[in-house]
Amino acid sequence: MPTKSIPLTDRFWPKVNKRGHDECWPWLGANIRGRGVMRLRTRNYLAPRVCWEMHYGPIPVGLWVLHSCDNPACVNPLHLFLGDRRRNIADCVSKRRHAHGTKHGNCKIAPERVAAIRNAEGSQYDIAALFGISQSHVSEIKSGKKRAYG
Repeated sequence: MPTKSIPLTDRFWPKVNKRGHDECWPWLGANIRGRGVMRLRTRNYLAPRVCWEMHYGPIPVGLWVLHSCDNPACVNPLHLFLGDRRRNIADCVSKRRHAHGTKHGNCKIAPERVAAIRNAEGSQYDIAALFGISQSHVSEIKSGKKRAYG
């Protein structure tokens, strides 16, 4: 006797915590690094992509499903919009979610330390040794070429 396949909507919505109309609807099913995933046929798909296609239709090649709420687990269709990689990065930067200031991997010195270096007395070599940075870095900070990150 053949088994009936369960409709997609009957599989999808039980894994969603539907809250208020404008609030985030977190995906409660499987996830990879905080991003909801759903198994369809033989492959995993991101839950927001599945939600988008259920509500708005196919996603054009090269576009991503982005979140206006910045919550990767959210599948509220009102929070989803399409964009390419460039738009995703621009959205990230405009909301200051990107690594900047002391969050940036290349940041070597915090704003408080920059201020302390600028006010420090003594030779640049002594100051560099005190703060564990190079003399040239101290020179750039004191001359204003390097600024406080943050």
